[in-house]
Amino acid sequence: MDELQNLDLEQFLRTRGVSEEIISKFKSENIDIVAVQVMHEDEFKELIPKSGDRAALKEFSRRKLAPRKQSLIEKLKDKIAKANNTNLAQTPTLKHKRKATRVVQVGWMNFNEQNKKFQQVRLNKGGGTRSISVDRDCQVKMILEKAIEIFFPNGISPSGPTTI
Repeated sequence: MDELQNLDLEQFLRTRGVSEEIISKFKSENIDIVAVQVMHEDEFKELIPKSGDRAALKEFSRRKLAPRKQSLIEKLKDKIAKANNTNLAQTPTLKHKRKATRVVQVGWMNFNEQNKKFQQVRLNKGGGTRSISVDRDCQVKMILEKAIEIFFPNGISPSGPTTI
């Protein structure tokens, strides 16, 4: 069968002893080895009546297409590999850029001596919650200092001076 791989479809059909009428029908209908692979079995039976010839032709077309298919797969793999290498070379890291600042919400909690627990100071009494922008690597101490500046301007608030 290896020496048959060098033949084209027409030559292969002649070596199988297929009539010239069938070969001319293949030519007029533009049936090639790709069409043989995808052709429905009923259509195939009409063109080639002998089952041995049909099986041999299917195998011939499969073997003819195998190297082409393999080369296409190899080309595709090469393209994918090149694309991956190009992407890696262009972008050494795929991390998102971190923002330099972050937004933190702060509020004022006052200790209630009667209930023995902290209660939030409402906005109308000088409290509420505020959003402040701080550096990403900012410590809690710095956030606390900013909160004191907001809720205790000049060191005093409607509830009195700071006691920290």
